[in-house]
Amino acid sequence: QQSASLVKHWTMGIDFGTSKSAVYYTDNWVPVEERSPRPITWPVGPSATDRTVTTTRSALMFRGGSDAPLCGHEVLVEAGAEASDNELVVDAMKTRLRPHTTQGDVVLPSGKQETPVNLVAHFMRYLLDEVRGSEPFRGNPDLDARYVLTLPVMPQREDFLSQRDSTLRAAAMAGLRVGDDLLTPSEPECAALDLMHSLRCGDYSFGGQPY
Repeated sequence: QQSASLVKHWTMGIDFGTSKSAVYYTDNWVPVEERSPRPITWPVGPSATDRTVTTTRSALMFRGGSDAPLCGHEVLVEAGAEASDNELVVDAMKTRLRPHTTQGDVVLPSGKQETPVNLVAHFMRYLLDEVRGSEPFRGNPDLDARYVLTLPVMPQREDFLSQRDSTLRAAAMAGLRVGDDLLTPSEPECAALDLMHSLRCGDYSFGGQPY
């Protein structure tokens, strides 16, 4: 790590939330104490041009005649509030890959059937496309990044590993290189690492309160 050429330029953190998702990145070519996570920003809706929010909806909308969904900020209505049978909103991306979930395959308005892994891959592809269109990545086909996909804690280790396997399959389908450049820690691990980093940088507060 003495040479920047040996280190991936960026670390990209992707968090799938139940209702909203976020992507943050850090520049690894600056000293550790100077690294500050920066968010990918999103429009508030399909017609908005300004990017002012740090999260996007964890949702897809399929319409008859096309199997390519609208994603995230492009989806305006809630699941169950579609205008017609020709539309289908799929939300709660975080829960789609849970083992033993009651949410199985989804039949689209076109009649095509999509698995949970396919649905998450659609959404992950949308996140990556948005990253590529944002500064400082615009116009750079190779993001030169390591990726961190956070996973929720589960009571059983087997369930955690099952969700991890499904997440990696969705990531590969979305175009991520699954291997050393893709990490899948649990959310509490990320929180602990964030706390350690803050303390090393001399920041002993969170949300205005001391740790």
